[in-house]
Parts: sequence; structure tokens; C-alpha cells
Amino acid sequence: MSHMLEVGDGDPWGREGPPEEAYSRVTRDLATIYAPLAPAAHEAVQRLLAEYDVTAYDVLASEQERFPRTTEAVALVPGDSRTATLTIGWTDLPGLTVRVGNSDAHAVPCCGCDACSESVEYCLTKFESLIDDAVHHWIGIKRNP
Repeated sequence: MSHMLEVGDGDPWGREGPPEEAYSRVTRDLATIYAPLAPAAHEAVQRLLAEYDVTAYDVLASEQERFPRTTEAVALVPGDSRTATLTIGWTDLPGLTVRVGNSDAHAVPCCGCDACSESVEYCLTKFESLIDDAVHHWIGIKRNP
């Protein structure tokens, strides 16, 4: 796994990067650290439903296997079939996944190991960026252009 954060962005490891053993351990309370991610995703779904011609569908448990560690997922299906579906999943890490159309799912955070140590602020920014990138292609389905 690559080292995710740049020095100066809250990276605790500095230029040398994390020690090898940090990649195989979790010593932080991930449930507390990443607690703000779930409500942020629920808010994003509500905002997108209000702003765009999309319909939300719960992703069936049998289909969730396409999303690593997902415990719940919502597919936002645009009214225009030429526009890609955006799927947001909630994981047991806790964390989120974002998938546009048939592309690979992006995990936020990428993992919970001590080496990656992604901050919740970094994860919220990354999540918003993934959502912004997805809706950038939703031209023509905005409710109030």
C-alpha cells in the first residue's frame, strides 16, 4: 500500500514514511474517528435527490458483494439513462465507498491501518471530491439549472 498523505497534511510519519509493522496493525478507535462519515454520506444522498433528477434505490444485500465490506448501499439512478448511476456504500470499517457506473469502487478511508492513518477531515474532503467528480457528468439532469 502506498503512503497516502503528504508531509504537512497531518502525516505523523514524516519523510521516512511509516514503519513496516504499521501496515498490519490498527491501534486507533476507528469507530470514533470515522463516525462523521456516515452522516455526511446520508446528507449527500439527500442533497443529490433534491438537486438532481435521480431516484434512490437500496442496493440489495446480494449485490453488495461488489463493494468491499459494505453493510448498506444506495444507488442514485439518474432519470436520463445515458447518465451513470452513482452508488454510495457504508462499510463496517466504518467508512464509505463511492462507485460511478461500472467503475471500481473508491473506499474512504482506503483502509484503517496505522500506516495510512487518514484523518476524518481528509476522508470528508476525498468523499466530497468523489461526489463532485461524479455529478460533474450529470449534465442535463439538474432539477433547477
